[in-house]
Amino acid sequence: MSATRSTTSPCPASRLRASCVAVALLLSACGAAAPVVPVGRPFSADDTRLFGDGVDFVADPTALEGRWRQEWSDDLQGRIGSADAVAMVTVHTLRTDVDPARRTTYRLIVGVDRVLLGELAGEELTLTSGEAEPGFRTVAGNDHRLLQQPFIAFLKWERGLDDATPTLRFHLSPATEAVARRVAYLLERRRGVERQQARPRVIVRRN
Repeated sequence: MSATRSTTSPCPASRLRASCVAVALLLSACGAAAPVVPVGRPFSADDTRLFGDGVDFVADPTALEGRWRQEWSDDLQGRIGSADAVAMVTVHTLRTDVDPARRTTYRLIVGVDRVLLGELAGEELTLTSGEAEPGFRTVAGNDHRLLQQPFIAFLKWERGLDDATPTLRFHLSPATEAVARRVAYLLERRRGVERQQARPRVIVRRN
């Protein structure tokens, strides 16, 4: 029999709500993306690293130096380039499940505040991080840094060759203004590339 513990934080002060609104307005300026229906696909090693069911707490990437800043930038670009969906979310509840073999699984219940890319069904998602996932340790013990905080969720569905249904994989980054600006820029660049690729090619032949 498994054990379950849920942690829910009370609503934050008005300062946090104001910050959420400001970031949402910044990101919404990018415009809406065409709906994407994820069917899932086998993950590459890069997919597993970028969507490792974890979270980073880099609120201001300009404070990073050297290779750390480059790695953050490369990872963000990789996530936006291959995500099935990107959304602004708020973590409302963190559940801890322990199975009979004493393996721990975290379940983050998040409210979807705004979809920035792709399509999501419903206003709530359950994001799951198990011990075998790369991002598990970033969730463990961080209740106070997760609950009732706004994040930008990068989502991708994985489906192995023998899987009947896809599994939702994720990465969360803080929805600060500094991060949001970079996300907004990369989302618009992705849309520009997709629009360019969708244009019909006209070939002019000269005799």
